[in-house]
Amino acid sequence: MKTPVRLCDLVRELRDELALEWLAGQRHARRPLFCDTQRDTPADPPPPTDPQDPPGRLLVIPQHELKAPLAPLAELQADPRYQAPDTAAFLLTGDRRPHPEALTAAAPPLALLYSPRTPDFARAEVRHLLSHRLADHCTQHGVFMEVQGVGVLLQGGPGVGKSELALEMLTRGHRLVADDTPLFARIQPHILSGTSPSLLRGFLEVRGLGILNVRRLFGHSALKRKKSLQLIIELRRMEDADLLNFDRLHSSRMEMKLLGLSIPKAILPVTPGRELAILVETAVRQHINRCWGYDAAVDFTHRQMRMIADDGAE
Repeated sequence: MKTPVRLCDLVRELRDELALEWLAGQRHARRPLFCDTQRDTPADPPPPTDPQDPPGRLLVIPQHELKAPLAPLAELQADPRYQAPDTAAFLLTGDRRPHPEALTAAAPPLALLYSPRTPDFARAEVRHLLSHRLADHCTQHGVFMEVQGVGVLLQGGPGVGKSELALEMLTRGHRLVADDTPLFARIQPHILSGTSPSLLRGFLEVRGLGILNVRRLFGHSALKRKKSLQLIIELRRMEDADLLNFDRLHSSRMEMKLLGLSIPKAILPVTPGRELAILVETAVRQHINRCWGYDAAVDFTHRQMRMIADDGAE
């Protein structure tokens, strides 16, 4: 379900990443946005929540495009884009903050934000937020990680060991995207992008250890802000009788539907003594091989059929 994103929501979500601050026009903080940060690209806005307050675009303006970078408000107000009905706000980027005396115009018709980051970085962050929040999305229970470059969702019942496995995967150099309730959005027809709710970002809960700050323990490189979902691995506790009935040949060729897309799924039996981290890494390697067109189960079946045919020919 699509939900509106207002300018104040964007400022709150990206305040740290972009070091955002208001320069002018705070009274427009509740205006909704649609996903278009480019100046020339049209976009279809979602239905407005208020006919008097239609969604608009956020325009990212590099300082080097301004003739008077220290007095941007007057120059931007003379820009035709400033008067366009589909413009909601300007985001000025660059390493020099405008002087306060240049921002004294009363009640500007649009909001003006400032970030010291580069324009490309700012556009990427804004697009990421809006594409996720305005796309069809859903929440899944589990731990979402990047394993060998592949987005993997670890699922399973309570107490099966998802968080402990995630912790071991972190020690092996893999990266955490989201713990507990990763949020997935269908940002393109064949791509489900996953991220963490802002409250839980960077934290991992492990029974017996409590809440862990992954960045503090393993460094910034142990975290991944977003990742496309490519594989689901379900940890399933099994008894001996269950293992006897387990399909050993095709157990890792299942699929799960999320937001209309079929995601490959594998089931890993959880029994005492199994090295789950190694099994997850191997399942990911197996998935990569299949993406490149090789399936070990199919190869084995063909070899078996050839041997049967050769024996019958003798």
